[in-house]
Amino acid sequence: MEKVQEAPESQEIFENEIDMYFKRFCKDENIEDMAAAPQSLFYAALIYVYNNTFKGTNRLKLKGKLQGYNNNNYNNQYSNINNSNCNSYNYEYLNYIADYYIYMCYKYNKICTISGYCKLTGINETVIYDWANEKRASKLSTSAYDLWEKLSKDYESSGEARLWSGKNPVGQLAVMNRRFGWNLPGVSRESSNKTALTAAEIRQQLSQNNTQLTDKQQINAVNNSDTI
Repeated sequence: MEKVQEAPESQEIFENEIDMYFKRFCKDENIEDMAAAPQSLFYAALIYVYNNTFKGTNRLKLKGKLQGYNNNNYNNQYSNINNSNCNSYNYEYLNYIADYYIYMCYKYNKICTISGYCKLTGINETVIYDWANEKRASKLSTSAYDLWEKLSKDYESSGEARLWSGKNPVGQLAVMNRRFGWNLPGVSRESSNKTALTAAEIRQQLSQNNTQLTDKQQINAVNNSDTI
């Protein structure tokens, strides 16, 4: 019996499927204007798309060997270990989906959050934030970092775009300040970037303060003795 080969994935296939199930959700839920719907309903639509496209599949995983990967413990190039793809995602596919997700967010006037992208793809949110550190680490490529950077930039840009819509600007500013250090009355970017002191640093500062206080007391005592 002849083996049926899987049809190759493409950007067009991903976009068409996402669009089809997104519209089906809106029809089933009687949503006439997703742009006027709350962000939570938009998230529900993304979850619906995920459940009907990617859930329970390996469509977003890399097929074949991960280029550049070599396990130092196995010098045999034909070893199954050296031919492994390390269960890596296919970042080309993830970028296709990210581009369409970003387009959808702007089209429907929604915040382009990383959380929303995770709901659409099923990728754990922690994994994507871990990609932010991959540029500094010794990695085979920066594909994961580049994808995180793209999503982060449009997260902020879409938030700025929403402010121009005039819908709850105070609440939106509060969210953007928490996420990106935007300025609010009494809250500057500089102060928001300050990190909390550790217990050791606090003890060191107290020790320095006590030393300075003791030195000052000794100086005052000498000065007072001159006046007696």
